Amino acid sequence: MHHWWKFSDEDVAMALRYFQQAIKTESTYAPAHAGLALTYVSAGSWVGCMDAREAMPRGKAAARTAIELDPMLSDAYVALGYIRLFFDWDWNGAERDFKKAIAINSRSVLALDSYPSLLAPRGDIAQAVALYNEALNLDPLSAVLHNDLAWAYWVGRQYDQAFSLYDRALELDPKLDGCLRNRSMTHAFRGDFNKAMADAAKALEVQPASLWNIAVKGWLHGYTNNPAGAVDILRV
Repeated sequence: MHHWWKFSDEDVAMALRYFQQAIKTESTYAPAHAGLALTYVSAGSWVGCMDAREAMPRGKAAARTAIELDPMLSDAYVALGYIRLFFDWDWNGAERDFKKAIAINSRSVLALDSYPSLLAPRGDIAQAVALYNEALNLDPLSAVLHNDLAWAYWVGRQYDQAFSLYDRALELDPKLDGCLRNRSMTHAFRGDFNKAMADAAKALEVQPASLWNIAVKGWLHGYTNNPAGAVDILRV
């Protein structure tokens, strides 16, 4: 899980290797199957190092195996919720899974960090912020949680709060390229395109092969009325 929380191609590969090794050692160990499911989710979504059409079905199978082995395993429902949200577009099903994960373990940072992924895009910013803050109270030195809370504020167009949290996240982990990406797009929304481009470039320095980082740079060119530049980047 240490590697899972790093959200990079290299760390996804490490997490996958460790979870597979754990399952090989003890095939009925439910947390390893749940961890494997979460890693496939990450690989097929935020990190983007696997085709979602390959990663998500594998993740779903691993999550269901984990639940069969232990129906009260919070992490497995988190994984299943993400798959329903990102891949199946089953938002009602995702909400049930996220709520069940929190009901099983109300002090799970992972569970508290998951439900806002649905709440914020749906417009429930206050509830998303509250859950992220609960998670941060449990793990105040997590760069990822600071970035996730900043993302919720960005979605809610509360940019000043977002920027202070981005800065704190990057103090904790200067190589968190997802934070640099989010801050880049937030700068663009504020109309500061020089800072937006600078953060996009930093994200690419950290993870040059990341499809997300490349896509954000292309998006910025399009957003700043340079469609030719966007097409050139996205063709790569």
